[in-house]
Amino acid sequence: MNKLSSAFLLFFPAFIVYGQVDTSLSQFWMMTYFINREDNVGARLAFSSDVSGIKWQKYDNDNAVIVPITVTGANDSRMRDPMTAYDSINRRFNMVWTVSWTGKIIGWDTSALLKKGTWGPQVGLAVSSNIANASYSWAPEIFWDDIQSKWMIYWSVSVSGTNSKIYYSMVTGSDFKTFSPAQVLFDPKYDVIDADIIKVGPANYQMAFKNESGTGKCISLASGATTPQGPYTTNSAVVVASQTEGPSIVKQGSEYHIFADHYSNNGIAVAKSATIAPGTSPWPESWTTFGTGGSRLVVSHCNVIAVPKALVKWMLYNDSAWVKFVKNKTTVKDFKQAPSMIPNSNQMNIKSTLFDLSGRMVGNTGRNGALLKSAAIRMPAGVYFKSNGNGTAAKKVIPQ
Repeated sequence: MNKLSSAFLLFFPAFIVYGQVDTSLSQFWMMTYFINREDNVGARLAFSSDVSGIKWQKYDNDNAVIVPITVTGANDSRMRDPMTAYDSINRRFNMVWTVSWTGKIIGWDTSALLKKGTWGPQVGLAVSSNIANASYSWAPEIFWDDIQSKWMIYWSVSVSGTNSKIYYSMVTGSDFKTFSPAQVLFDPKYDVIDADIIKVGPANYQMAFKNESGTGKCISLASGATTPQGPYTTNSAVVVASQTEGPSIVKQGSEYHIFADHYSNNGIAVAKSATIAPGTSPWPESWTTFGTGGSRLVVSHCNVIAVPKALVKWMLYNDSAWVKFVKNKTTVKDFKQAPSMIPNSNQMNIKSTLFDLSGRMVGNTGRNGALLKSAAIRMPAGVYFKSNGNGTAAKKVIPQ
């Protein structure tokens, strides 16, 4: 692209390239995904401002933002099932992924800016090292445990001689390189993979997962957990139709959405429900689309998280606000969603929407800015920045 066309896009970005992402809105989502036939190429990104979850805009013409290498301990250099979560303490994104069809290793890397060239070095995490007869380690995810104030890694494991199940470890250091021995997180006594946890409310965690039993192979929900580690005691009926996998569950607007890979129909669909309570029939679905023509979004496993407006503007429109925020500059241009602390609490408010540290939206504040009790989360010790509404940011320190 030459300088003239670059300048032109700066003046008319919403109408030419990124017409689907309306930056006048306050809520944005990012999708991390891979393409099944190109699992050695790397992870891609897409962005959306569509509360229905349907319309998406691919980032950088579907080019990968990170290209896999063969990490230590792995026997392959694939990058399948990428999952991204934001760490607001260290101002960086963490990504985990499946590195191989077999083995006890998953991949991890981190970047503050997400773009290609800002990652590294990639690390192999031997999360299944203490699991006897573990034959694979698939579809890893990370989740901020707001009770223990720690990151949690969980992934699918096939154990020879028994059914596949979900295991977890707690991150014990300042990065993801040290973690507790793996423990069983979810084992309904039939084959399950591809788990994704959402916090619905205080002491209410639920899990979407792929039910591998029988011939249907569909997405179900497990509930009853008062902590991220379970126990998940109640399994629902089918919530996403058969021949689906890789669920990513998030609340967008007033609905719960499960993004699922229809691997036999070549595309990502979003299933919707006004309530997350287990139902007796699948949630209604719509195909996700990209581009102004509404073409089907043909990608493989994806994960969806809420992200700040400044990140979207910087990634898509060359706005400088996100870089300034990451580098702890005191002047933050148009950063209306800068994290701010609720007075006399350990809670983070981003404008009118509350996020946990993994970047997932967990609730909203009231009209006067007061935090709704059902959306409360605990924040660990650290340094945070509060927007003063005049383009500056004041530092807030939470003591140990």
